[in-house]
Amino acid sequence: AKALYGYASIDNTGDISVESEDGIGYGLYATAYGSNAYITNSGDISANSYSDSSAIVALPLNDVVIDNSGNLTVYSYDGDANGIVALTSNGNVNVENSGDIDVESYYGTAIGIYARTSNGGEISIANDGDISVYSGSLQAFGIFAFNYYGGDVTVNNSGDISVEGQSFEAGIFAITPDSITIINDGSIAVNSSAVAFGNYANSAYQISIDNSGDIAVDASGYAAGIY
Repeated sequence: AKALYGYASIDNTGDISVESEDGIGYGLYATAYGSNAYITNSGDISANSYSDSSAIVALPLNDVVIDNSGNLTVYSYDGDANGIVALTSNGNVNVENSGDIDVESYYGTAIGIYARTSNGGEISIANDGDISVYSGSLQAFGIFAFNYYGGDVTVNNSGDISVEGQSFEAGIFAITPDSITIINDGSIAVNSSAVAFGNYANSAYQISIDNSGDIAVDASGYAAGIY
């Protein structure tokens, strides 16, 4: 769904299977060049491609709202693989997920839930689905929240997160110049050939991390449970 001036909205209840032998694969894709993007999904989605592959993608100018309860399975051989992608230039990002997410990339970066905003919007992620992420060559993240120029980041996780990669890995990763709040009561396991973190938070202002879940981190280089 692509809207040039208004909003883009997708409401899906059916199962979706996508395969691309040589290119990019998306299950649900919504972009709005002048407004917001809304995606509600309860179907199971499988996206399998040679290059970049994602189950759910929203790329509006303004706000992103994604509510997913379906199980997502994503594989990419030579590109990046993502379960849920929520990116905006000017708005807020709100992602709620209760489905299980399984993401694998052989030669690219792998991320379960990827949220990013650029110009002062807030990011809110609530997850109670299990997330499994694997990268055979590069970085891997369970939940990745990145705010470039300011705006609070909040991550509330109660699902189990398993991450394995070869570079820089984290179960929950959050960066913003403003406030970060992470509440976790799920189990987090991270394995890396280089650097690994259970929870990683970086802010110029203030950080609050409330953790009651088990965290196991194994790395050949630097390793930290909560950083």
